[in-house]
Amino acid sequence: MTGLFSEAANAVVFAGRDCVESVMVMVMIVCPWLLTARAQSQTGTTSANAPGLQDRVRELEGEVAELKRIVKELQTNSQPASGSQSLPNALLMSSAQPQSTSAEQSALTPRDRASLDFLRDTSINIGLDGYYSYNFNAPIGRVNLLRAYDVLSNSFSLNQASVIFERPPDLAAGRRLGGRLDLQFGQATDYAAGKSFE
Repeated sequence: MTGLFSEAANAVVFAGRDCVESVMVMVMIVCPWLLTARAQSQTGTTSANAPGLQDRVRELEGEVAELKRIVKELQTNSQPASGSQSLPNALLMSSAQPQSTSAEQSALTPRDRASLDFLRDTSINIGLDGYYSYNFNAPIGRVNLLRAYDVLSNSFSLNQASVIFERPPDLAAGRRLGGRLDLQFGQATDYAAGKSFE
């Protein structure tokens, strides 16, 4: 029984292969015919649209010629008859001339200019260093014993605040000397300066 079943299965497989081969042959015959028919239909539609496209091109060429004529007419009308400046050039010249009253009022005196030039290369830097300290041991009086910076527990502290003014030397500007001023405040500054707390 199994032999008969296997022979039947092989016959179906061979028949399926023959069927697939025949379908492949049909596809190879039909596809080129479909492609040539499609290409011919596309060329037919473009040749049918060609007169419409040519009409549209002629119409656009006419519009371009009309626009060129209008531009040329505007250019000839804007030319001055007496040789004076054209309107856009006159507007440019009038805006380029400074208003004498406003320029005199906004001019800086030489003393003001010297002060501003002195501050030109000066930089100002600001720094803040703070923290919150918490001690899980809950010390008596919130004082952390044997600690340098974080003396108090459970509180915010300003460790250091600084303001720095700096003006470096500039040999190209003829300034051979510069300066720096550091202003500091806070716990870290007190300890660094050797102050003792009583």
